[in-house]
Amino acid sequence: MKPVPTAREIAFPILLRVDVSGAYAGLLLRRMPETVATRDRALATELVLGTLRWQGRIDFALGQVASRAVRAIDPPLRAALRLGAHQILNLDRIPAAVAVNESVRIARRVAGRSGGGFVNAVLRRLCSSEIRWPSAEAPAALRLAVTHSHPEWLVRRWLARFGPAATEALLSANNSPAPVSLRVNGLRTDAGALRQRLQREGIATEPGRFAPAALRVVGGNAAGTKAFRDGGFYLQDEASQLVASLLPEAGVRRVADLCAAPGGKALEIGARGGSGGWVLASDRSVARLGLVRANAARLGLPSLRFVVQDAIRPALRAGGLDAVLVDAPCSGTGILRRQPEIRWRREEADLVRLAQTQAAILAAAAPLVRVGGVLLYSVCSLEPEEGIDQVAAFLAAHPQFSAAAPPAPPAGPPLELLRAEAHGSHLWTLPHLHDLDGFFAQLLSRHG
Repeated sequence: MKPVPTAREIAFPILLRVDVSGAYAGLLLRRMPETVATRDRALATELVLGTLRWQGRIDFALGQVASRAVRAIDPPLRAALRLGAHQILNLDRIPAAVAVNESVRIARRVAGRSGGGFVNAVLRRLCSSEIRWPSAEAPAALRLAVTHSHPEWLVRRWLARFGPAATEALLSANNSPAPVSLRVNGLRTDAGALRQRLQREGIATEPGRFAPAALRVVGGNAAGTKAFRDGGFYLQDEASQLVASLLPEAGVRRVADLCAAPGGKALEIGARGGSGGWVLASDRSVARLGLVRANAARLGLPSLRFVVQDAIRPALRAGGLDAVLVDAPCSGTGILRRQPEIRWRREEADLVRLAQTQAAILAAAAPLVRVGGVLLYSVCSLEPEEGIDQVAAFLAAHPQFSAAAPPAPPAGPPLELLRAEAHGSHLWTLPHLHDLDGFFAQLLSRHG
């Protein structure tokens, strides 16, 4: 029988793949063997996501004790160093000696005795050295970037937009674990029945704070339950659920989601049902669209259809849709706590490129909407170039559209999330204010 890997044996190759090949940690963590104990599963998750969250601060410290720049270190040794340094700097319950020895063992396995010796020397110096962190007199952007482990360019932008207090609150929120939320599949069950079933399977939940079909998981691995396999729910942050809920139900029977993967919003719209209605889920990635198809089958959503196509060149009839959803590719600055590796992959110049892509998709989507129909635009970004500025540019170029007030939300907290701006009411959620992923969404109606 193949031995069960330890938490560090799980974490190291994930960190290496994230660093070298651009993989996403969350997807790799979900592939952990089922034989891994709950305690080791939790530790592996903390080692991976914690190392990625604090990578900037870790590299700042390693840069003072390593004999060469961190980026110049061979990737396997760099991953072993970061893994060990995270435990030394941030995890009080793990003895420093254990963190050093385990990282050395990993380094020896992948890089021989010399690699192990290098990792041993650097981590021991880290344990015994006093790191010179930025002082209170240092520029605010640099100090906050190191203290809260974010790219300095992004901190500088947020300071200019939000001010020091709100920026620090946002940075701190991004370094806290994201809550696990699920959307109840109303075609199979209801919230009360699902909570009871999950409780019997050892999963503790509480009602969501904002989205009416949401439950928050407060204990246990919901994705490992029979209730999940039976299609009782879909794992989806409440902010994402709120985006899809902006689409009106009346008169919306033919819907296209042009950037459907990973599928949460298309699946939510499809779960509404409706006589003769359908949702076309399209994406240019065959593999990612396959995940949407698999989830639709698990949830029992026959109204979904699937097509592989480029959102900038959709092969769809003009004026043939009641609604089009453009959940556009974006910088992801609103989901840094959920996908911490994103913060190290983005550069400020990416915002220009992404905004151009978003504008092209919106321009391609506009003719598909019938007169009287709606276009819903959303991004998991906090940047104005991808949000309110993008909408303003679209409206200036497409006078046949106007900003529409979303359908009235249920009474309660969602009302405080709808911000009135120059171009109408839009949805804007912020991690540090709402404990949700950061999303911008705007509903646009076609009147000509």
